[in-house]
Amino acid sequence: MSKQLGSLIIIIVTLTGCQSAGVTPDLFDESNTSLPASRTIEVSKPTETPGVNTNEVPSPTPDLLPPTLSPSPETYLPQLALTYQAPPDLISGRDVTIQQINMATTEKGWAIGSQDDEFHYILFSQDGGHAWQNRTPLILIPSEFQRNIDNIIVHFYDENTAWALIENTKDNLNDSNYLVWRTEDSGLNWIPSDPLPFPLGQFYANPGGFSFITPKIGWLWIQTEISHMRDYSYLFSTQDGGATWNLINRPGNGMIEVYLNTGMAFANENDGWVTKDGLGSELGPFIEQTRDGGKTWEVIYLTHPDENSWEENPQSCHTIKPTFTSSQTGLLLAQCFLFDEDNQSFNMENPATYIFATSDWGESWQAAALPSPVDELVFIDFLTGFALGKDHYRTNNGGADWTRIKTVTWFGQFSFINTQEGWAVAWRDGDFAFVHTTDGGLTYQLITPILNP
Repeated sequence: MSKQLGSLIIIIVTLTGCQSAGVTPDLFDESNTSLPASRTIEVSKPTETPGVNTNEVPSPTPDLLPPTLSPSPETYLPQLALTYQAPPDLISGRDVTIQQINMATTEKGWAIGSQDDEFHYILFSQDGGHAWQNRTPLILIPSEFQRNIDNIIVHFYDENTAWALIENTKDNLNDSNYLVWRTEDSGLNWIPSDPLPFPLGQFYANPGGFSFITPKIGWLWIQTEISHMRDYSYLFSTQDGGATWNLINRPGNGMIEVYLNTGMAFANENDGWVTKDGLGSELGPFIEQTRDGGKTWEVIYLTHPDENSWEENPQSCHTIKPTFTSSQTGLLLAQCFLFDEDNQSFNMENPATYIFATSDWGESWQAAALPSPVDELVFIDFLTGFALGKDHYRTNNGGADWTRIKTVTWFGQFSFINTQEGWAVAWRDGDFAFVHTTDGGLTYQLITPILNP
């Protein structure tokens, strides 16, 4: 199956660290036309969440679907024979490309990064993001696909604990291509899980996402195919920290397979959400919800935020970024595209953006309309959170009201550890920067990420 399909599910943005550091207030001046000097990656381009880049928004229509691989979600072509080798070595003292940032404390945190776009590594910092060490599991990668392996998902629970699934890799002891790696010492040691118990051998499996509610209890969603407007996914759960995984749902069994899955989050052992893209065939935003730990799911349609209905004001929507701030309270983003009567199609520019919040586990919803698109929700506690796009918004009352605090000229991926301190990977027009804020996003300072032994 095409790697383009994976990019719809795994949004991994390849980002290059800047080569100069210092405080640069004009970096975020709207009159500035470019980010500071940096290397430009030629092999792969940034992939942005559909609906966020208002200059070029992918259309959520069936045309996005790749060719069908098989008439049945459990009929697979034979696994390709691959030749494996160790990943190339990183070079100490050189700058490192930062793809994703997840800080746990002021000093300690994780990243996904690379050098020369060769392979994606799991990195760890102990000095606030300036110096990084390679903490990738001891895996073997296919020689034939070395430059294209970008399907990696990692769940960073805290500064010590993380889980990783990297497509088409294996260790020296196990022939399985689908192992979950776990660490409890900041990546110094990784332990592979038992092979994931797929019912049949898989021709293709795209890592979807993890959700852990404790260091022991979690879920893993893996997609195997999209066809006929269905997202054929498998759902696994663990009760022992990822040492073993149980298959709890599969295609054709009431699984999360209607249209395209975009994200997953669980609030407790029973209650979880999967956000969805209607692919232009559904009006209004919706999610799928479980109350039995993922065994069964039901579709929940979200109500229009004002007196109109989605039929009266036709909009094709997708929901993204589900997050829980308690076992009863959750929020998610919805981006909706208005129907253009003149062209008889959805207008894929300037989507309407809503933040839906519930405090009674979906029995009722409140919606706040934002004047500009955002693609990330970051909540610090029950009340305080950020909605982040080119415009940055903040709430102090759990998402009931949002205030714009900043406008920037770049897109970013963010990690905040409290209401004041955070990090972001910023990109615009092929230029990239790694930045840090200590005033809640009002100003940012450049960091030069360097690989240390």
